[in-house]
Amino acid sequence: LIESFLFNLISFVLAVILFFVSWPLVTGFLAQPMTATLFHSATIIISIGCFIIVGTLCTGFYPSLFLSSFKPLQSLKGRISDFVDNSSLRKTIVVVQLSVSVILITAVLVIQRQINFMQDQNPGISIDQTLIIEEPLLTDATSVLKYETFKNEVLQLPGIKGVTSASSFPGSEIDWHRTDIKLGQESDNCKYDSRIISIGTEFLDVFEIPLIAGRNFNPEVEGDKKSLLINEEASKKFNFSSYDDAIGKLVFIGSRRFEVIGVVKNYHYRSFQNQLQSILYMQGNHRNPSYAIKISTKNISESISAIQQKWKQAYTGNIFQYYFLDDAFDNQYNDERRVGKIVSALTLTAVLISFCGLFGLALYTVNRRTKEVGIRKVMGASVSNLMILLSRDFIRLAAIGSVIAIPFAYELTKLWLERYAYKMPMDSWLFFIPVILVTALTFITISFQTIGVAMKNPVMTIRYE
Repeated sequence: LIESFLFNLISFVLAVILFFVSWPLVTGFLAQPMTATLFHSATIIISIGCFIIVGTLCTGFYPSLFLSSFKPLQSLKGRISDFVDNSSLRKTIVVVQLSVSVILITAVLVIQRQINFMQDQNPGISIDQTLIIEEPLLTDATSVLKYETFKNEVLQLPGIKGVTSASSFPGSEIDWHRTDIKLGQESDNCKYDSRIISIGTEFLDVFEIPLIAGRNFNPEVEGDKKSLLINEEASKKFNFSSYDDAIGKLVFIGSRRFEVIGVVKNYHYRSFQNQLQSILYMQGNHRNPSYAIKISTKNISESISAIQQKWKQAYTGNIFQYYFLDDAFDNQYNDERRVGKIVSALTLTAVLISFCGLFGLALYTVNRRTKEVGIRKVMGASVSNLMILLSRDFIRLAAIGSVIAIPFAYELTKLWLERYAYKMPMDSWLFFIPVILVTALTFITISFQTIGVAMKNPVMTIRYE
């Protein structure tokens, strides 16, 4: 038990050193400036002490009980081999470790596969080469006039394909959410909820969003300021018999009355983690809009500089803050990427621990069978036959661990994917690749021992002097 305590204490000291070395890397990766407070809490210190005690008992109790249970006469006569050869516990531990390795490797593949699946989907909207300029914070009574002036001047710049505005853009949450929407009559008791976006009349053209029915906003029609565009999800929520049937219907948002003039094709406003949303579009109030500008792939830096000059002239005193829409849309998957990297690090650690245990078991087994190998070699066994003999038990352990792990990995994958509205296909290779990988690593790990003893001179292995 004292020996076990010393090993646990040394492991703890090395773990603390590793903790402080890796902490800056972890905080940088998570983009969260956090102070390491490992020893600042009495609860943590007590927990660490309990960990060391429990670890000491777990690793030292069985060997101490095993050694102290020997009867002196039997041990002196060498009659302890049956007890020593009871390897069920060792094999069980290795099987558990290999099972965990298969599950974690599967998790890494599933996370990366799901991220790639979501990124490869077509959101139904053109977001490439779209520069988003955040709304000006300093506004006045002339801000409405500045919108048209700024838009027209930017459109005259080379490399500009289109300019529009909106209260929010794809990739971010739509803040405008109403739950008091009614149809037909303002006094109707049936209420609906929906997200609402105010947009410029060029919004559909800039983002290449098709109309399914009706027409787009017309800036020359004054009545369009009291009109709405709705998407397919909203049409379904309002129970319109068809998209054409939605045209001309009255929609009350609170006490304000609007007429539906068009139905817009669904597109993914948020990432593919989320379901399609019901969205209503009204012609925007341009007091302090955010801009979306389609720019050419050529001379991007020059185009941004020119736009910035026009911005400073129109919105004096406001900071020119911008980002590219495709980057913002892609950033929605950052949490999944972080989880994937964390799981990858844990997987690497677990696999390393598992195969250290497997290496130790292989070393123990091969050392006990050294004389047997020498006798078999004298009797004509080839190196390949001996390798198969020594390896098959370990390959069997890997197979048992894989059989146990696959159902768990499958169920955990299904459980994890439930949080996504759009899921990747559950291909069988996601579960067989980890099995093949673990089996191959198992064979490589034990080969270091089996090849050496199989090629050793039998004279050296059989001798006992």
